[in-house]
Amino acid sequence: MHPLQQLPRKNWPAQVSDIAEVIGDEAAMALFIRFNGRHLGIPLTCPAGHLIEEIIGAEKAALLCKTFARETVLFPKGAYLLRKSRNQNIVEDWKNGMTQSDLATKYDMSSRNIFTIIDNYRTENTHV
Repeated sequence: MHPLQQLPRKNWPAQVSDIAEVIGDEAAMALFIRFNGRHLGIPLTCPAGHLIEEIIGAEKAALLCKTFARETVLFPKGAYLLRKSRNQNIVEDWKNGMTQSDLATKYDMSSRNIFTIIDNYRTENTHV
């Protein structure tokens, strides 16, 4: 399983969510994984053997082209989204009482990195 497939739907980029509304979550994620960090120009039609068709199949490729024809979609770099999601999970676990040491073990990170993530959260949310 690709790490991006573990990303909660709520953390998907807007572009990927919009595409998923048309062709489904699995096909949208397949495009996200394939074009991670790159642009994809959507053609008017996807001829047989087109890369989009190879990735998501003819029926979904036709639907994608019909809906997003002539648009250029930027698929953001997934590593950033994975870090953001991981950091949100760390903060939630911390708010639920996990110690920084336990968080470091759970997420296989240094205590210093865990401290930095929590400190950044505290700085951004001064009411904590």
